[in-house]
Amino acid sequence: MMDNVSRWNARAVLRNIHEAQVMSLFFPHVGRALIIDLRHDEHEGPLITTDGILAGPQERLDSLKRLRPRLDPPENITLAPWLGPVRSLDSTGVLAEIESRLDRIGQPQAKRALNAAYQELLSLERSEVLALILGDVARTRTLYQR
Repeated sequence: MMDNVSRWNARAVLRNIHEAQVMSLFFPHVGRALIIDLRHDEHEGPLITTDGILAGPQERLDSLKRLRPRLDPPENITLAPWLGPVRSLDSTGVLAEIESRLDRIGQPQAKRALNAAYQELLSLERSEVLALILGDVARTRTLYQR
């Protein structure tokens, strides 16, 4: 069942990668979002980073304004939960499509930032899984504790 949700989400994200100036893919189980801001000018390249999960679109726009004060607000932004594992960004082709878009806009150097953000998310996810396995009570709660 979850596999079907991941596939649907990946298809929707792939469609939006072609048009969105800014994408925020948030990973509820990791508590982080992958921010892909493709806006750029002669002084500033695209921004690809991770950030905390925010309450909604306005908070994400406010965060982008703080991160990139020189740039005008984005014309469009895609906010989407990513319910599958972090590694499924790669297996579904989403990472490759983002890299392709970076090539198309003439910003291939931003691939390093994309890879660094992806590796950070993988590491955070591994840490969360390990906490679940070990029963880290400071980070996880059993169902009866909830």
